[in-house]
Amino acid sequence: MSETYTKAQFQAAANIVTKLPKDGPIKLGNDDKLQFYGLYKRAPGMFDFEGKAKLKAYEEMSDVTPEQAWTRYVNKLLPLLEQAGDSASIEVIKSAV
Repeated sequence: MSETYTKAQFQAAANIVTKLPKDGPIKLGNDDKLQFYGLYKRAPGMFDFEGKAKLKAYEEMSDVTPEQAWTRYVNKLLPLLEQAGDSASIEVIKSAV
């Protein structure tokens, strides 16, 4: 079973995702962006993604509680950060309170 994360940890993860450089080591595909968007939207907030896919991604998370969305969001990001060797961002998330 995966670890549960707090709202502060989720917000730290969301801040990292929004600042990922397009030419950086983590390349998010459209599906990843939409999944992050859907989880973020379910755990209130807003990203600047375009198109009908926003609503679909959000609706796909309609049965997810904010706490579940925080956890899924962080669990989706951590492996990407690990793969990129971004231990500083991992520490920011893990130490957020």
